[in-house]
Amino acid sequence: MMSPEHIDLIAQWREAGVSFRIIIQRLAKLGVQTTRHSLRWHCMKHGILAPSSRIGHHHGGVGRPFTSEEDAIILEMRAAGASLRSIGMKLGRHHGCISVRILTLAKHDELRAAA
Repeated sequence: MMSPEHIDLIAQWREAGVSFRIIIQRLAKLGVQTTRHSLRWHCMKHGILAPSSRIGHHHGGVGRPFTSEEDAIILEMRAAGASLRSIGMKLGRHHGCISVRILTLAKHDELRAAA
């Protein structure tokens, strides 16, 4: 389990441009075992971005990229109270993907507001 201290370290490293592979190695030296998938999830959950992250429909290499139309459907359905599962079923995607996309869209909104 990731402690708040581990999350802080991950944020420092990731925002300094350290790769997931190196972060996983550093965490292992601290006695924390994790996977790339888990690390990516924690970064998304906590809004941790690498310096090269861009706002838009970036494709992280897993699955297929989201379209503007899908983003609109996600936001509309979620605002109407739809569950992650129902949104995922409508779009033909796993509910976990929908959850991560919602986090990503929220972080992009924050970045736009701060700009």
